[in-house]
Amino acid sequence: MSIKLFSDSSADISPKMADAMDITIIPLYISFDGKKYYRENIDLSPEKFYTLLCQPEAAPKTSCPPLAEFISAFEKELKKGNDVVCVCISAKLSSSYQTAVNAAEILSDSYDNRVLVIDSIGATGSQTLLVLEIYKMIENGLALEDIGRISEELKYTSGVYFTLDDLSFLQKGGRIGKASALLGTILNIKPILKVEDGEVVPVGRIRGRKKAVEEVLRQFSNNITDKDSYSICALKFEQDENAENLAEFLDCKDVINIYLGAAIGCHTGPTPVGVAYIKKYR
Repeated sequence: MSIKLFSDSSADISPKMADAMDITIIPLYISFDGKKYYRENIDLSPEKFYTLLCQPEAAPKTSCPPLAEFISAFEKELKKGNDVVCVCISAKLSSSYQTAVNAAEILSDSYDNRVLVIDSIGATGSQTLLVLEIYKMIENGLALEDIGRISEELKYTSGVYFTLDDLSFLQKGGRIGKASALLGTILNIKPILKVEDGEVVPVGRIRGRKKAVEEVLRQFSNNITDKDSYSICALKFEQDENAENLAEFLDCKDVINIYLGAAIGCHTGPTPVGVAYIKKYR
């Protein structure tokens, strides 16, 4: 018996990385018109998503994977005699976690093997880093119970700091009012945001892109002092040639680059950059 690792696509784990580490990705669905939905990274490539996101009237929305997709993916492994660990985007940001939990409960009546569903209380980079720490636990032979216990501890050490230029996507998603979005655009005000305890919260605002990026780095450095004990990644859209690569500015070892996908991109638009972190599993 072994443990099979799953994640929904909010983690922004590239298909190449997923294949190399044998991680199965359950795709979120993306729509630009509320009618036709695309599976992230399957029907809708990162390049195509970014192109559509940059259109003037873009107002994309995400939808969680259907219950049947979680059931089918989990059952395939349970039939092999494997246990399952599935990491999902914060339950405060999507119903993906609850749908996966429902799938696990349905399957529990038919199989002795177990499905452990974890609310990452994060998204994009912080979720990615939690998945990678769980991968290490599985490689080291930890039991399912220990993986669950340690993951619950680690996820509360995670977070994401980021900034962006275009406030209209936050306004369309209900994060800020229309007047604030318009005023911020006129005055060149950039928000400093944090994904913390499952929610996106404002932690500051500053005028100008350069100063906003500096503030993201300052917030990160002030709050994460023992950097060697953390796994850290820099975040941006791979297709945004003008975006800063914050890995170049971080005084940390082994910073990895994670490229943003639809789960966060639908709410931020095409201009975010940031840094994510989580305490290392030891």
